[in-house]
Amino acid sequence: MTDEKLLRWIWLTTVTTIGSYTPHRLLHHFSSVEAVYEADEEAYRQVSDLRKEYISPLLNKSLDKAKEIGDYCRAYQVGVVTPDDYCYPQRLKTMLNYPLVLYYFGTWYDFDALPCVAMVGPRKMSPYGEAATKRIGVDLATSGVLIVSGLAEGVDGLAHKAALYAGGKTVGILGCGIDRIYPASNKELYLQMYQRGLVVSEFPPGTAPMARNFPIRNRIISGLSCAVLVVEAGESSGSLITADYALKQKRLLFTVPGSIFSANALGSNHLFRVGAMACMSYVDIAEALRQDFPHEILLRPKAVENKKRKAASSDKEYLPSFDRKKRPLVEKRLVKEPAKKNAETVNLSSEEKSIFDLLSYEPVLADNLVGEDRSVAQVMRILSMLELKGVVCACPGNRFMKED
Repeated sequence: MTDEKLLRWIWLTTVTTIGSYTPHRLLHHFSSVEAVYEADEEAYRQVSDLRKEYISPLLNKSLDKAKEIGDYCRAYQVGVVTPDDYCYPQRLKTMLNYPLVLYYFGTWYDFDALPCVAMVGPRKMSPYGEAATKRIGVDLATSGVLIVSGLAEGVDGLAHKAALYAGGKTVGILGCGIDRIYPASNKELYLQMYQRGLVVSEFPPGTAPMARNFPIRNRIISGLSCAVLVVEAGESSGSLITADYALKQKRLLFTVPGSIFSANALGSNHLFRVGAMACMSYVDIAEALRQDFPHEILLRPKAVENKKRKAASSDKEYLPSFDRKKRPLVEKRLVKEPAKKNAETVNLSSEEKSIFDLLSYEPVLADNLVGEDRSVAQVMRILSMLELKGVVCACPGNRFMKED
């Protein structure tokens, strides 16, 4: 593609609203981006459903802004992909408002040849959501799935970390310019993605992370993917927007079953009513994708035999940790930590085991563990012993949960 043609693609994104259907109406009417650029006011008026207020910006034929963006991309080695490029994902072209320009840092993937799964969820995870993201994210990446997410705090960031930790492929879709690191707390993760993954944005460099941008980018997260997994979501979670896009784009939709008492699961549990499938482990997603990707997806024999396998101590090594002191940013492979203690490797007395079995990976109120044969004092003593043995952790509000 020539520089002139690229400049016209960039120009079109600067005179129309990103994520809207306007540029696609123009492209459908004029057949090419060059013809859209060359058209005059009278020609624009012939475009069906093109409102008058959208015509005025199109009459500004200056390419100065487009050249400024192009110069920035060349100077800072930002990759640029448009619908005219052979590497533009065909999955995105099935969208009526597919992105016209994609800016990226990292290694561009052949998305259409890879099983891609979006993992999304809230910025403030529950302990259960965190444990599920770690386990499923690492297992999917290990099985050959490319993890797609939004490089935000919470589930998004943890899904990327899980893929990187497993040595897998991952892509982060931004709701701001490629030159902006947002949130700032994800700076180290952004750099890891730059070095070992892929960071993509349809917003031109310099675009601030405004709230309205994030629902727009969500359509790309689902659009690039074969399946979307909502780990957990509250009633008003932005993850439900991605789930809605997935249904409209006819992508497979999965969600992790959550507690009916958890506010973080009210939205995700509702997805079962609109056709979402339950994800009890990565196997549920991997098996659904194997028909289209029989050679790309690898299922571990143990996982095939046991779809509901227990968390073995060896699996603990997969859980990602990006402690700067323990794992320098420049390290190519993250060193695995020794497996943490768990109930299978620690000797528990019968009364300790009886209390441990009542706990889960979500905080449980200590009072709920009291029974006819167990007083409050006995329960607290046993919980203290379990905490000392490293298999239980205390949470605020006199609550306790299994150590993940």
